Amino acid sequence: MSEALLVARELAKRHRAACALGGVSLSIGAEESLAIVGESGCGKSTLLRCLAGLERPDTGSVVFEGVVVWRLRGEQRKRFCRGVQLVLQDAARALNPWWNGLALVREPMDLLRSDLSRQERDVVARRWLERVGLPASVTERLPGELSGGQRQRLLLARAMTLEPAVLLLDEPLAGLDPPIQRDILDLLQELRRDRPLATVLVTHSLGAAAHCAERIAVMRSGVIVELQSMDSFFSGPQHLYSQEILAGWQARQANFVPGPPIKSGGPTH
Repeated sequence: MSEALLVARELAKRHRAACALGGVSLSIGAEESLAIVGESGCGKSTLLRCLAGLERPDTGSVVFEGVVVWRLRGEQRKRFCRGVQLVLQDAARALNPWWNGLALVREPMDLLRSDLSRQERDVVARRWLERVGLPASVTERLPGELSGGQRQRLLLARAMTLEPAVLLLDEPLAGLDPPIQRDILDLLQELRRDRPLATVLVTHSLGAAAHCAERIAVMRSGVIVELQSMDSFFSGPQHLYSQEILAGWQARQANFVPGPPIKSGGPTH
């Protein structure tokens, strides 16, 4: 793996009485692609929010380019916010319903790119809308007038305007039809080929993980129970839960039956 760019060190977090993270450590290298899979409620989204600096763990630390995130102030904090971008799962709720596409894509630059003029920010926003495959008409349309796939592309465009080093994606395929899911995965691959970019994809789908990640982390009950290369995982997972996940997915592939999201203690798709 390349030199670590973003590092989680023994992250622990409780939500009320429940343990969301139970001492999670993880390193993300520059230009690496990592997938995180696991049952619903196992802590995947909490981990991503901690990595993005949106949620602070009870104990442990997140380090970006060698500096603890919680110590960043001023321009250093802005650099981190530009360098690590989180794409949320629910695009409909993540987007202001009263703003048009151009304003939504420009917003991160309005907050973090004061070095650019309003006209320059508009140009960058339009360029990214085109780059993610959205028609020019989206600039004037509201989120409620867009399809699920279009809203997800809009979120990607918003994040990419800041030219992040790390893109965190929390279930970006949820609720999308299979052909649209494949289009989004292909787009992520294209973005990684075009520029230096590390991606961390939280997903319920082993197929999606295999499509666009080099390493896989399996989470259960707030901890990572397995972390290895994708090839090693598919050739022989070590943890019993990982074995169950893979066996269930392989059985569904053999029978051409699309599977449900991961259930606690069961297989995944």
